[in-house]
Amino acid sequence: MFRRASLAEIAYRSMVQLCAEILPVRFMDTEKALEISKTVERITSRDAIHAATMINNGIREIISTDAHFDQISQITRIAPEDFRPG
Repeated sequence: MFRRASLAEIAYRSMVQLCAEILPVRFMDTEKALEISKTVERITSRDAIHAATMINNGIREIISTDAHFDQISQITRIAPEDFRPG
C-alpha cells in the first residue's frame, strides 16, 4: 500500500507540473464526447471526454501514446518520447 501511494504522489506531482489548469467537464463536453465516440475508431469514453474538453477549451495538443487521438483533426498528438518542455 505504501508503494502505491508513493507512485500516485509522483504521478500527481508530474501532472501538476505539466498542467497549468484542471478543467471541469461540462454538459457540452459530454455531448461533444458522444459525437467523437461515434466517429473515432476504438476511442475509449474517457479519451473521448478528454478530447471533447480539449476542443471546447481551445486546447490543441496532447501528450499521449494513444494513436486514436490522431483521428481527431482538431488535436495534435505528441508522443511522450517526442515531448520537449518549452
